[in-house]
Parts: sequence; structure tokens; C-alpha cells
Amino acid sequence: MILKPVLKSRFNLYFSSLLAIFIIILMAYFSTIYIEKNIESKILEISTNDVFEITNNTANEIKKIVLDNKEDLDLLLNEQKINKNEKSLFNLLDKKVALLKTNNIKYAYILYVDKNEIFRFISDAARGEEKAEINQKFDIDSKYWIEAYYTKKSKVIKHDYINELSLTYLKPIEIEDITLILSIDFSVKKIDEISSTISQVKLFLQLFWVLISILLVILMYQTFKFYKTKKISYIDRLTGIYSRNYLQDNEMFINLNDYIVCAIDVDYFKKVNDTYGHVVGDDILVQISNRIKNEIREKKDIFVRYGGEEFCLLIKKEKRFDPLELVEKIHNAIKNREFKVSNSERISLSVSIGVNLNPKKQRNFISAFKLADMALYNAKNKGRNSIEIYKEDHRNKDFLTINDIKDAIEDKRVVVYYQEIINEDENDKKRYYEALIRIIKDGQIYSPEKFLPTIKDTFISTKLTKELLSIIQTKILNSQENIQISINLTQQDLQNEPILNILKEFAKTSNIASKIALEIVETDEIISYEEITKTIMELKKLSYKIYIDDFGSGYSNFIYLSKINADAIKIDGSIISTINKDELSYLVAKNIMNFAKEADIDVIAEYVSSKEIYETVKSLGIKKFQGYYFSEPI
Repeated sequence: MILKPVLKSRFNLYFSSLLAIFIIILMAYFSTIYIEKNIESKILEISTNDVFEITNNTANEIKKIVLDNKEDLDLLLNEQKINKNEKSLFNLLDKKVALLKTNNIKYAYILYVDKNEIFRFISDAARGEEKAEINQKFDIDSKYWIEAYYTKKSKVIKHDYINELSLTYLKPIEIEDITLILSIDFSVKKIDEISSTISQVKLFLQLFWVLISILLVILMYQTFKFYKTKKISYIDRLTGIYSRNYLQDNEMFINLNDYIVCAIDVDYFKKVNDTYGHVVGDDILVQISNRIKNEIREKKDIFVRYGGEEFCLLIKKEKRFDPLELVEKIHNAIKNREFKVSNSERISLSVSIGVNLNPKKQRNFISAFKLADMALYNAKNKGRNSIEIYKEDHRNKDFLTINDIKDAIEDKRVVVYYQEIINEDENDKKRYYEALIRIIKDGQIYSPEKFLPTIKDTFISTKLTKELLSIIQTKILNSQENIQISINLTQQDLQNEPILNILKEFAKTSNIASKIALEIVETDEIISYEEITKTIMELKKLSYKIYIDDFGSGYSNFIYLSKINADAIKIDGSIISTINKDELSYLVAKNIMNFAKEADIDVIAEYVSSKEIYETVKSLGIKKFQGYYFSEPI
């Protein structure tokens, strides 16, 4: 559809927007996790700073108490009987660490390390059965205990629980050559501390989602509004086809590989306006555009009113579809019909059409259209009412233009020369010829290389092939000899339905098919091996002979031959012409001959231009020859 580029751009906008939203939400999600962790860390820091400060002060006081009662500690370390009266060191320490217990501090105790490096209790703030005895063993569960003891530096051990943040704070106390460890187990409930913060984050995300949804709705509405507005601006109000605005806004979306570009101009339209007025002129433009719309494919081709009486047409390329046939249909649809001026009067009009067959060679659509416009200009300079195809080759005056070729076909200036293929097989009494097409213009005879490149892949090529077949049919029907005429066909000809229909009709007429050999140029690119092979096998069933021309110039020779079961191969002229000068050419020709002999395929040597070449190829076992040594085309 014509507005696909616009829809595509809108889709890209939607996709980009949704992708951006997804990335933003994803970032918000990970940011929330990051923030939550930071909040947790901050809460720990805030909640523990005071406790750590109190614990450090308590450690200093414990150190002073121990120094004042050093003898009690020495008794414990030397494993002697200790004093447990009310004023002893141990009672004093119990009272001191008991002051550390709060709602959040569950445990507070002092440890020492014995001679066997076992941690043991000196003091414990717990009460009742939970209280540890003096000198009771303490089982450590982390390397941090050892590190705190030997490095004399405080350590924090974090414990990961579901509902709370918990830690153990280890504070070394150095007393002369003795190190004690003051341990505090501290916890903060997670839910109580951070639930409000997380709720705020969630609320923010919800609000953010609502905002994004609102923006997305606005974006969709604006895009729909933009689409409707643009659609209106893309339609030409007079003709109902697309306006130049479409091309200006969407030329970047047009893939020039997929189209040919045509510039169409109504011939002498100014006279219509001057004679009948602009109202009638406008109505004529509507009639012309309607006729062209009836010929083009609605969902594939792009038809635009470029300005005034000039139109732009982009014809989509497709397999088995010749865009130039459509161009000719449009040209004839205007030329062969009259246009209504009033209820009692009608007039005849024509259009000139310039065609750019290869817009992909240009940087952009504007450059491609300029070349079509140049071809249109040439068509108008040559008298209007014609189709002109832009080709670089046309700058060479030796090449025929497409109009020259078209005129030659219509004026019966297409002629066929015949060059005999010499057959030295004594058992074969048939005479063989190759049909060589020529065009006559201004008394000069033009050979195929001067016009075939111009019409390659165009409907004119089909017309020329039809004309050739018609001439060959007449030649065979009027001949009294036992002859066979070979004609050159391209791979495209074998996929052209009108040409195949002609060949099938020949097969119904008094043995014409058996007297024609179809030479398929081996150097042509084979579009579809399966389709070509199927077509060739059908033609062979109709009694046509199949020759492969220019054999040895392609890359798929032997594989292709085995598939199509060719009747003969014609060794490429570049090989034969250098067979006495180039050893490689001789070896190639020899190998081709050996292969053909094994495969029971005839071999024809082309370009035999001298006695020396003739004798060399004959020595290889070749029995059919063609070239100027024997005869020129006549």
C-alpha cells in the first residue's frame, strides 16, 4: 500500500518509545534494588554508630577496671583459684557489660584466649541459665574473631536474616600483653525501619507508570491525528491520486531496487486549457488519471500527480512481469481513446513517457526521477507521443534507441540474414543455417550488438523476437529444401508466455518445429534452472532441437548440459578464433569435443575464419563448421 512508509515510520516511533519505556522501567527496578541496599546500609550505619561509640567507651572503662584488679585476671590466666567475691574483677565486669544490654543489644560479653588459643568467657551480661560461667569455652563461628584478636582491630560480623539486620561487634581491649575481646550482638528490625521508604519507592514507580501510560496515549493520539492529516495532504484534491507531498515526505522510504521510475506528460495540454478553459482542462486531467489508474496495480504501483499535467509513476518489479508492457499499455490507453470535453464534443490526446529502468544506480529518488524526466524531454523533442527510455548507451550515436527499434518493427525494417553451417557428415543430407537478425535504418544495416543491449529486459525485446519467429516461419514454409534453421533465444525468452505460445503453435503446423533449432546463449544468467529445464524438455517433446550457444564461456556448462539433454553445442567463438594461437583454447576445445563424443552431442565450431582454423578443429573430430571461411551471412 502507498502509505506503508508512513506506517513504518510510525511503527518505528512506537517501537522506539516502548523500548525506551522498557529500559526506563528496568533501570528503575535495578535502581530500587540499589536504593534499598543503600538504605539498608545507611540504616545500619545510623543505628550502630551510637552503639559502637558506647561500646568503645565501655571498653576503655573495662580496661581501667582490669588494670586496677590485675591480680584476679592473672589468677584466671594461670589457671589458679579465682576470687568471686562482690568486689572481685569478675563481678565488676559483669556489672559493667550488663549496662550495655538494651532492646536491640541482645548479648554483651568479654572473652579471653587461653594458652591453647581457645576463646573463653570472663564476663557475660546474660542472666539466669543463659549466663555463661567464668572460663567457659566459647565456640567461634567466623574467622573475624581470630583476625580481631591478632590484629587488635575492631571487626563487624553481619548476619543475613529475613526480618532483621543483625551484627556482632568485636572490640579488642589491649591490657599490657593481654588482649580481651568485648563482643556486642546487635540487631534492627528491617520492616520497622525501611518499610516506609520502600513504600515511597513503590508509590513513585506506580505514579511513573501512570505518567508513562498517559504519555503513550497522547503519543498514539497524536500519531493517529498526524496520520489522518498526512493522508489528506498526500491526496491530490483534483485527481484523487497521490500528490507530490507524498514523494517529498517519503522518498527516503522508497526502495529504488524494487521499481522503475516513469515521468508522464500530457502532450500539448496548454492548448486544451487555452481552447476550452481550465475547468475543462481539470476534467481532462481527471479522465487521464483515471485511465492510468485503471491500468496500474493498486497495491503495488505508486501513481503521483507531480505537478500540472505531469505525473510520476513507480512500477514495482516482479518475476514474470514486464514493467515496460504496463508502460506501453498506459501509452496506448491514452492514445487510442477520446476524451470528453462536453456532451457533444470529444478530443484525442497523447502522452510522452520517460522511463528510468535502473533507478537503483542513483543516490536517491530525486536523482532517479531526473533521469526519467530527461528521457521525457527527449521524447518530447522527438515529436511527442512516444516512450523514451533513459540509457547511458544512447549517448553513443552508433546505438539504436528503443524508438528506433520499435519503428523498425512497425515499418518491417527487421531483416534476417542466414549463415550456413557446413555439415561434413556424409550420412546427413540436411542443410543447416543460423538466422542472424539485422535492423535497417536510413540505408544502414545494424547488427545485434547495436540494438539488443538497448532493449534487454523490455517488452520491445519480446516484440523483436516475435518478428524474428514470424520471418523464420515464412522462410521455412516457402523453402523447398530439407533445411534446419537455428535461432537465438535468451533465458528470458524461454520464460516469456507469448513467445512460448508461438513456438507451441509452430509445432501444430506441418513440421515447422522439427526444422527449428533453438540456440540458448550459455553466457546468459539462468534465473531458474528448474523452470528453464522444464520448458526445454517440453520444447524437445514438440520436436525442437536445443543448441547451447557460446559454449565454454559460462560456468555451469557440463552440469547444465546433463540436465537439459542438449542436441548440440556451439563452441564459443573466442575459443575457436584463438585455437592456433593459444594452447589453452586448444585444450578447452579438445576437452569439449571429448565430452560431447561421450555424451553423444553434436559439436559445431563457430568463427572458423581461415583454412588453418578449419584444419585444426577438423582434426579434433568436429564435423560441423560455421564462419567466414565458408560463407558470409546472406
